[in-house]
Amino acid sequence: TPKSEILVHPLEMAATAFEDALHVIRVNVLTNPDLVARFSIRLVPTLLFFKMGVPTEFIVGTVPLRFILHMVCKVAGGRPNGSVCMARASLGAFRRQP
Repeated sequence: TPKSEILVHPLEMAATAFEDALHVIRVNVLTNPDLVARFSIRLVPTLLFFKMGVPTEFIVGTVPLRFILHMVCKVAGGRPNGSVCMARASLGAFRRQP
């Protein structure tokens, strides 16, 4: 959906910046109704965050990039304001390229 497309670029940047701790997988809800039912997805976009194969956090709807970064840091085991997360953010990994 158009709302989901808004998140594609930020998630690609997050996957690049956190390549050692984050894998981004995009799923089409129209062609994967079994996953929609399994994870009780009611709205699109929905971001599910897994740790060791278990969903631990989720975000429903479009949110600011800083919120996605916060959640990535939380799930990846770093403090959102910790040195690794802040360093990656300050390197420009989350700045939109022209």
